[in-house]
Amino acid sequence: MKTSNQHSNNATTFTTGRMALLLVVVAVMLHHFGGGYQTPDLEENLIGKTALVTGASRGLGKGYALGLAEAGAALYLTATTEASAEKTCVEARKLGATYCKAFACNNENDDEIEALYRNIEADLLSNDETEGSNNNKRLDIVVNNAFNTGDTHKYAGQKFWDKGEYAGHLFDIMTKVGLRSHYVSSVYAMKLMTKLAPVGASDRGLIVFTSSGGGMNYFVDVAYGVGKAAVDRMAADMAIETESENITVVSTWPGWVDTEQVRWEIAQGKNGTFGKIKKGAGATSEGAFEFLASTVGTPLQETILLNGRTLAALAKDKFKAQFSGKVLPTSSLSTHYDVVDEKNWRTPAFFTTRFMALLIFPNLQQVENLPWVLKYIPDIRLTPQWLQKVLNGSPRFM
Repeated sequence: MKTSNQHSNNATTFTTGRMALLLVVVAVMLHHFGGGYQTPDLEENLIGKTALVTGASRGLGKGYALGLAEAGAALYLTATTEASAEKTCVEARKLGATYCKAFACNNENDDEIEALYRNIEADLLSNDETEGSNNNKRLDIVVNNAFNTGDTHKYAGQKFWDKGEYAGHLFDIMTKVGLRSHYVSSVYAMKLMTKLAPVGASDRGLIVFTSSGGGMNYFVDVAYGVGKAAVDRMAADMAIETESENITVVSTWPGWVDTEQVRWEIAQGKNGTFGKIKKGAGATSEGAFEFLASTVGTPLQETILLNGRTLAALAKDKFKAQFSGKVLPTSSLSTHYDVVDEKNWRTPAFFTTRFMALLIFPNLQQVENLPWVLKYIPDIRLTPQWLQKVLNGSPRFM
């Protein structure tokens, strides 16, 4: 019996190995034949272009602002206070922004969003030709990034019916700023873009939404996933209506990003959002917190500047309209444009050949080894995202 069991174990190991090899081969083939996008054709810089970034005082919004600044764009930045947005402006000017003006804007308030666009239009159309003014006469890029998580950390790990009186409030918070506010902002963005951009121009504007993989896969909270899924659908539907105006609309999926909020949550340990989630209540498996905490500050985590530089590359691309209506993961888009972060590194997506290599062989994560990893280990998804959508994403059909 022992010999029989050994043969059985060997056979199982052999079969598993063959299946893993087959999966890699299929992934390589799909990667090779499944693209179809035009080769990037990038403008040299964004000098002469104007961008609005909401929620730009920290995190991804700040990263987007700095990435656009490096490319020479003129910027309008919003935050809850003008002072906090101005701090990002100071950094943006040092990095190359040709102009930067800060605004306070409460994205829960439609009137404040409308007033923001009125102020931007007035600034764009002013006849001020003095040094330090914005001489661009149109709005080219709008990044709808502002988002409010409320007190999610207090109720994380609880099922949606166990959140008490906060359940409905949480839903309202996560869908008002970050979904409804994106919609309202886009209404005024379209009006201003179509008013100021030349009729018939091939590129009359770019509207970007910050979303996340939580729009496809369950993570943290039901309300969170619903909001992100709606953002992705909004980009797809808006793109149909903006096509006639030659305005591109996309939804971006940053990965696991090293932000102030993430650092704070991880520092709370089991009292933070990620520390409280568990299988069936914020996560689909156990050990989510331990895994996420182990990757903070490592090459497995994206930087805000990687996201900003990737966005800037998209804005410079003459063929960006091919992505209109689509969800654009930073990991995929940064690869498409060959973008790297401030450490000359490009973070791979989860479950790619490069990600698995870094996970299995931790020594590869050392800074001195990263150039070798980037050069010699291919970054190929073991399961393409369209297949993940079919297998795991919503809606799920019978």
